[in-house]
Amino acid sequence: MAKKKTKPTSRVSPPIDKTPPKYVQYDDLQNGAAFLYAGALLMKCENSDQEAIDLDTGHVTDCMCEYIVEPVDITIKWSRK
Repeated sequence: MAKKKTKPTSRVSPPIDKTPPKYVQYDDLQNGAAFLYAGALLMKCENSDQEAIDLDTGHVTDCMCEYIVEPVDITIKWSRK
């Protein structure tokens, strides 16, 4: 009798998401939207259509209008010490 083929199970918890990233034009993002670009987590500035702020360093990048970026869904919580 032939063995049943079983689907291999992942030993990684939680499982790795294998869906390809969804890239969009920077211009298509809403103000305040977070995205990944060049290995950094940035947010589209609300006061300017072409600027983004790096959430790690605070550095502002201008002329983002022609770039393709990967949007991400994040939640930022602030608290006072």
